[in-house]
Amino acid sequence: MTNRECPNCNGSGVIQEYDEFDRYHVFECYKCGGSGVIAEIQNQNKQREKRLKMNKSPNDGGCWFCHNDNDKEEMFFSFEFDCYFHKECLQKTLDKVEWNPESEIMANEIGIKYHSKVPEINEDNL
Repeated sequence: MTNRECPNCNGSGVIQEYDEFDRYHVFECYKCGGSGVIAEIQNQNKQREKRLKMNKSPNDGGCWFCHNDNDKEEMFFSFEFDCYFHKECLQKTLDKVEWNPESEIMANEIGIKYHSKVPEINEDNL
């Protein structure tokens, strides 16, 4: 891991400033935590934050199925569930999951053909 001098405090670890009453204050640098150096770990944290921004709950505009919001895939909106979803995620759910009524409703909304997997009801499973 390589370190570099903090651009915020120029490697001193503190920020010096005067307030509106001309009083002198010294604060620990918030960017480097008072160490005066910024480690490469902070760059890794920025990359992690970028990845986490892609992970969104359906309440925040992410896909109902995969909870991601990437700009590369087209998102569809379900008026029944007030949420967005990827067509590919919907198709995977329709193909792999035993029975998911939500995915069947969404498929009906955008016109995807599917084979319903509704479980049969008989006296044994009542």
